[in-house]
Amino acid sequence: MEEPVKSKGCTWVFMIFIGVPLACTVSGVMFAKTSDDVWRAIAVILFCVILHYSIKVGNYFDEHNNSVQSTKRKRKRNWQKKITGPTDISIRYQNSKGEVKTFEGWRQSIEVTGNHMNILVAPDKVRIALNQDRILNQDELGPLPEPGEDLVALEHAFDAAELTPEEKAADYDYSLFRYRGPEAERCPECAYLFLVEQNEKQHCPYCKKDFTPQQLGWSGDAAIGYRNREGEYKVFNAVWNSMTSKGLGSTISIRVEPTFQRITLTRSRIVADKAIRYRNFRGEEKEFEALACSMQPSNAHVNVWVAPTFTRIALKKENILEQRDLQTAAPTVTEEPIAPVLEESQAELLALLKTRASTITPVVEGPEAQPEQLKEPVKPEPEPVTTEPATVNVVITAIGMTSYEATKVLQAARPNLGAFAVYGLLRDFPKVVVENLQRAKAEKIKQELENAGCTVELK
Repeated sequence: MEEPVKSKGCTWVFMIFIGVPLACTVSGVMFAKTSDDVWRAIAVILFCVILHYSIKVGNYFDEHNNSVQSTKRKRKRNWQKKITGPTDISIRYQNSKGEVKTFEGWRQSIEVTGNHMNILVAPDKVRIALNQDRILNQDELGPLPEPGEDLVALEHAFDAAELTPEEKAADYDYSLFRYRGPEAERCPECAYLFLVEQNEKQHCPYCKKDFTPQQLGWSGDAAIGYRNREGEYKVFNAVWNSMTSKGLGSTISIRVEPTFQRITLTRSRIVADKAIRYRNFRGEEKEFEALACSMQPSNAHVNVWVAPTFTRIALKKENILEQRDLQTAAPTVTEEPIAPVLEESQAELLALLKTRASTITPVVEGPEAQPEQLKEPVKPEPEPVTTEPATVNVVITAIGMTSYEATKVLQAARPNLGAFAVYGLLRDFPKVVVENLQRAKAEKIKQELENAGCTVELK
């Protein structure tokens, strides 16, 4: 094993910046003041002595620094250690493109840095960093070290915990350990793990205690209006702090009263119950339809979920002009009477009789009564036939919170435009974005823009 190179930085500093200038100054003055050879010899000796002691002082500080550094052993990271044997952990991971992949690796090579997990994966033993929020089987991995903590040290910490002999004898079921979750499900005792549901109770696998919803202080503090697939309107009293996003964020999972079981709601089917009139930084007034229970103050802003996507936005408190409740009850459906359907021949005959009855003049009795004259029935004028134009223009009147998806649609519809030109089309509404387009193609582009959060008209 090679001996580490010792530092000589202090030696050079003392010699160059202290020893040499001081020795030259002293010996130079003595040479200038006297012409005696004895004193000049003494000046040379002083020059060497000053230089020698400056080097010696520098060596002293270098040795001290080297001894301190040698006592500090540099920790070798888990993924830098030599790994042998077969893989013993399988990780299911969803990348940023939504693709689900499976990695086989070695558990002893895991090291957590921030919100990422570093691990060596087979077959090449290459280190990869995985975002822990995208790991799909997080509960199956068992205990993970905290950032900068060794996995072996973590297991020793669990063994050294102050538990009863029965609890120490019992093995931990690491597959039940949850390291992430909503705040409503955090264990109130250890505040380290999140609870798992067992036997209709919330169980902490580390404290080995069970909690009821009443002990956790759960209550339906959020009223969420929802319209299901059958069109029925319902209101759920939910525990707001228990909400988590599922899939790609299009659905949420939340606990509701009275059973406090989880249900899944689609964001697009949530019904807004509050209208907020707001003035943005440009001075434009806008009205948002929002979910009242989602309004959470944060310093000078208010975080709120807005329709139609029900994603969170931040509004400045001082720019909110008005708030009012919306009527969220399901509208009553009234059945209109249906007129009887007549056959074509009967309908023509009835129309002819009505026409004749309206054209017959009454007969006046008297000496000068004229014979009854029948007028020819007046043929109804045909209604003008309106023909739809062959080409239409696509007009955007408003846009959603982000313009990323709308930009992609416009780039596909008008590939000859550059990025800045497309960006200009998504400002200062209403604006014509595509001109003289066939109605079928225009309807397709309109549908894509509406899916991107835009309000579109065809003119």
